[in-house]
Amino acid sequence: MKHYVFRDKGVDPASVATRIKKFLTDNGFQIDREHSQPSLWDLRASKRGTLRVALGAVRDADVVVAGSPSRFEVQFRLGVWGKDLIVPVVEGIASLGVTAAVDVHEERRLEDAMWRDLVQLIDPKFQVCAVCGAILESPEDLRSHQSLESDRIAAAQGAWERIADRAIESWPPW
Repeated sequence: MKHYVFRDKGVDPASVATRIKKFLTDNGFQIDREHSQPSLWDLRASKRGTLRVALGAVRDADVVVAGSPSRFEVQFRLGVWGKDLIVPVVEGIASLGVTAAVDVHEERRLEDAMWRDLVQLIDPKFQVCAVCGAILESPEDLRSHQSLESDRIAAAQGAWERIADRAIESWPPW
């Protein structure tokens, strides 16, 4: 899920909601529900079809844009990322293997592309981290952030390897 509050960007939130709707329809989503009122736009869309329903591969998008041009927030989720990530991966590996795992990866890639497109619409000077989607003010901030992200990922991988080694060493439990 992506969520961010934008301040003093001079962008009409209605145009942001329209851009998101266009992005979704251009990428094969059908708009299931669209609700708007002053300062609030709520959108639900899905990718479905007979084959997707039969395979359990229906994907959805939930989007909320709320606020005024001086301060508005955007929250959205594509695919299954905001809910039960592990369920479709396990189901996919059990039923279709690599195909479902690739489908989940594609939804994540699509969510990231939509986020970058949206952030650039709101402020072309913003920088978006390719790893976590964080919004940064300058290229220098982005480089510093990505360096920290690389260190964090390396530390997590090292910790995982140490845990995995210990798990192997302790087997069998007697």
